[in-house]
Amino acid sequence: MTPDGPVVAINNHATDPHFEPTETNSSTMSKGDWVLIDLWGRIGDEPSVCADITWTAFIGDEVPKKHLEVFNTVIGGRDAAVTLLEKAYHEGRELQGWEVDAEARRYIDNMGYGKYFSHRLGHSLGREAHGNAVNLDGWETIDTRTISPKIGFTIEPGIYIPGEFGVRSEIDLFYYETGPTVTTERQTSPYIIQVS
Repeated sequence: MTPDGPVVAINNHATDPHFEPTETNSSTMSKGDWVLIDLWGRIGDEPSVCADITWTAFIGDEVPKKHLEVFNTVIGGRDAAVTLLEKAYHEGRELQGWEVDAEARRYIDNMGYGKYFSHRLGHSLGREAHGNAVNLDGWETIDTRTISPKIGFTIEPGIYIPGEFGVRSEIDLFYYETGPTVTTERQTSPYIIQVS
């Protein structure tokens, strides 16, 4: 379906937004590791729209304080973008892709992590994981295309601290004529994977 494989990254590998484990660069997961997983796909063989999600988890009993702080900052940026989309819809105001990116980026900047958010906020979805409609982009380009009904896209802010770890939370949103709706699970805390 896509030329890229899924992202399964632990610890420092999670600082690379597009990390792909290979035979030579993979690591064994163990207690105390931070895990980032980015997956996409679609249901059935017939052409349908892709879903694309990223979740993070900690292997152990209690998430380290810094990891939790960064996670909560990412979630805050993600939710600020969703709130802006909902507010604009209720006000009858159209948004361009870059404006949504700017809202999440502003939140993350205000929390002191802006320099670690190194990609656009999101991309459109289609029959491939990356569609051809508006992107939520004020980083790589300034996407001035309007977000309008019948478009699906991701919202996926991330913070990547070199030499340490990365956090991304990716959700999908479909812009119905009745307003924007999140269509995938909205992670609210890091998943805990307990091992003995």
